[in-house]
Amino acid sequence: PYLPSQDIKVVPGGIKDVNAVNFPVLLRDDWANRRSDMPGDSMRRIFWALDTRFSQPRVNVRLALTSKVFYSSAKNELLGSLLAYCIRDRIRQELQVASEAGYHIIITISGKRLQVVVSGFRQGIDGILHLITDAIMAPPCAHSPESFEKARGSAMSVFANEQTTSPTKYAESLLDEILEQPYYSNKERLQHVYIVEHADLTNFQKTALGDMSMVGLIHGNCDKADAQRIVDQVLSKLHFESKTDEQETDHNGSSNITIISPPKLEVNTIPVASVPQQTIVKLIVPHPNPKEANNGIINYYQIKAATSLQENEEATAMSMILYSMSHNYAFHELRTVKGLGYIVHARRERRSNVHAYKITIQSQSFSAEECSDAANEFMTVKLNRKVGELNVTSLEAIKDALKETISKPPMTLTDLTDTLWTEIVSENYNFARKAKLAAALDHITLEKFQQFYTLLLEAPLLSIQVKGNSKSPNGQQTPATVVPVSSNSTTILTAETVKTYKEAQGYHYPLPGNPIPMECVAQF
Repeated sequence: PYLPSQDIKVVPGGIKDVNAVNFPVLLRDDWANRRSDMPGDSMRRIFWALDTRFSQPRVNVRLALTSKVFYSSAKNELLGSLLAYCIRDRIRQELQVASEAGYHIIITISGKRLQVVVSGFRQGIDGILHLITDAIMAPPCAHSPESFEKARGSAMSVFANEQTTSPTKYAESLLDEILEQPYYSNKERLQHVYIVEHADLTNFQKTALGDMSMVGLIHGNCDKADAQRIVDQVLSKLHFESKTDEQETDHNGSSNITIISPPKLEVNTIPVASVPQQTIVKLIVPHPNPKEANNGIINYYQIKAATSLQENEEATAMSMILYSMSHNYAFHELRTVKGLGYIVHARRERRSNVHAYKITIQSQSFSAEECSDAANEFMTVKLNRKVGELNVTSLEAIKDALKETISKPPMTLTDLTDTLWTEIVSENYNFARKAKLAAALDHITLEKFQQFYTLLLEAPLLSIQVKGNSKSPNGQQTPATVVPVSSNSTTILTAETVKTYKEAQGYHYPLPGNPIPMECVAQF
């Protein structure tokens, strides 16, 4: 039923300029005139964009169903992933048929969002969305205990893999744990996965679907009227009922969990910890696998939190310049010259409006502390000298290469969909991001960039050190040990003290979302 007919009609393309900004049209916006007493099913915002570039007979649909409940606790985060598994399992056979017919379908939980991705021929999109929305809105009791147990088994295998993950990947999870609030580790999830029951999933689904908002995008080979029909179909199925200040009562008459009031549109609200200025914070932990011989480190330099959209673009531009001139240089100095290990990465990082730079190293021959010290020496000596010797001509060459990379158009319809969707789901609506970033690069002078690097050197250092169990000269295994010793300028953390440390820190909160551009609402 999902295969296209022979007489596929393709909406003709009209844009010749591949760098033209593609502004999606706002088809529905229930937040615009929202009142506090409006029910949860009114919280919907959906965009449509006609493909005028690739002229393919395909449509990409993206939906994000957002609920605070999904990420309100480690148990709820786990239950959200179990719910997504049960939804997929309920229609697994039909999804397999659609996949064999050339459709790409994803149903998953990420943070506060249940995300639905459907890509394929326009002819079959309606039927697939019908299946998925029916499965999402199925009565909580419709997910069988057998499906729940399969979901639980899948979660157990995923969370238990922390024992075998590489030291650098383990260090990444520890970095997330320190910086993000809230953060739920695999260890916390694993504690719940053994004790949650089918009844917990039933109650969770009732709560989550009573506290839901939705954003969506329809992009590809369909005109506005066709897109509106898809929207009407989806909205007729996804009818979220909010029961504010009510108690749900199950079929036995016993009191159930309270339904939470519908939230405001809050998609991108996870704050980032502010590492204290002019400090060194080290988290030193043994790898959970006693047989892991490698050490892994991440040196994280938190540069700044942008306080405006313009400042955010400028910091992004300077971070791009720094990455361009340093990532190969770091590999050469730390991997080739010093021979620290076979994994060496130097990268820029941005969490919302918080900009940082980080160096990742994995080594069996050098200790975690030696790797961290070598990375810091590279930043303060080698790269510092390279930035100081940079001239205007070299800087302009780097900027020109970056602008050329930025200006490259999306290669596929899905690439363009993902670009539009990122702006929508994050509430940034910065559909002209490439042009603005290119303009920001134009305004970066040599003096400004060197001042930026000076700020980086003065930035606080957060060093995540995962200690493997290296072999001593006599060939015996030497267990990793952690001896927390702090000084006035250095704080040493262990796995047990991270939570207390986080409670004492301040946080950088994301910038407020941008207003929807007038180009999107002109036809609304």
